[in-house]
Amino acid sequence: MKTMRWALILIALAALAVGALYWRLHGLPAAAPAAALAGAKVTIWQCSMHPNVIQDHPGICPICHMDLEERQLDADDPLVKRLGLKPILPQDDAVPGKASFTLSPERRQLIGVASETVTAQAMSRTLRLPGVAKGGTLVLAQLAEQDAGALKPGLKAQLLGPQGQSVSATVRSVDASLDGLTRTFGVGLSAALAQPWLRDGVYVEARVELSLGKRLSVPEDAVIDTGLRQVLFVEKEGGRFEPRQVSLGEHGNGRVEILQGVAAGERVVTQANFLIDSESRFQAAVQQF
Repeated sequence: MKTMRWALILIALAALAVGALYWRLHGLPAAAPAAALAGAKVTIWQCSMHPNVIQDHPGICPICHMDLEERQLDADDPLVKRLGLKPILPQDDAVPGKASFTLSPERRQLIGVASETVTAQAMSRTLRLPGVAKGGTLVLAQLAEQDAGALKPGLKAQLLGPQGQSVSATVRSVDASLDGLTRTFGVGLSAALAQPWLRDGVYVEARVELSLGKRLSVPEDAVIDTGLRQVLFVEKEGGRFEPRQVSLGEHGNGRVEILQGVAAGERVVTQANFLIDSESRFQAAVQQF
């Protein structure tokens, strides 16, 4: 009987040791103070149709075959503890899952990193309006609801025909009321010269370039969109690259306006962004071990 009691005690101690080792490897570090976990996040991928399908990496739902959606949970969320996931502790650069790192000049050249200084530059965007010719010089086009207020009489335009023909034009009128069926505003344009190809019923595209003025901007390719946030990589002295979450404004002529996140005069990566991003995510993962 005494031998059996000791055997049970040894089994219990062994179970406690295994449990402690498991939580040491898979759970929240027992010695981590609560303050250190304040603001910590855990990334999961979950099916929007079948919430019980959850994993710690991207994938598809085995039930409906839809892409799993990325979600951020607080480190103290009960689901985090139940799944035994590790939190991503906040970094100085405040971009979850990404970390700053340094590249040697040789490594930078090898992967083709390029950067440019953030400045205020003239921006513009081109509106493309579907339209129909109404004989010789007149075109009736449609302005999408989301672009309401973008056009006014007197603006210059270009009319493009089905065979690549083109002619200069001017916006003559913009309807004040919205067509409830097509959700568009009617726009009247007149060609500078009568064109034989502007026959009644011919489909025409009207292009109007809108000036956005000078805005703090970067090339669109410099921005990495994760779905949850937009990120740039700022090049610092000594070959150091720092991830920054940014807020974006207007898009136009291959550039995008920066509303928040970087300042004029800073340098941002414009080529090899995804290689830089991969290294940043790798370094962030290493820091969790």
